[in-house]
Amino acid sequence: MAVKICLSILFFSITSANATEQINGQRADIVDRNGVVLATNVNTAALYAHPQELIDPKGTVEKLVANFPDLNAKRLLSNFTGPSQI
Repeated sequence: MAVKICLSILFFSITSANATEQINGQRADIVDRNGVVLATNVNTAALYAHPQELIDPKGTVEKLVANFPDLNAKRLLSNFTGPSQI
């Protein structure tokens, strides 16, 4: 069964071919004049799919829900097979 799902983990890192360790680039927090943090870095992950390219939407939903139990299977299947995906 072939399923095309793209997993994108958003972070910035710098590596060198000769480096033995990874250097993670990170911006400093943005604070106001009282030192209160207004903006900061947040590591995040995003999962997206191209429903029109799924060979087995139902099987894909089953596997995704098995790995990500917080997902709503009915809603996900509807998103994968709804009229806008044909």
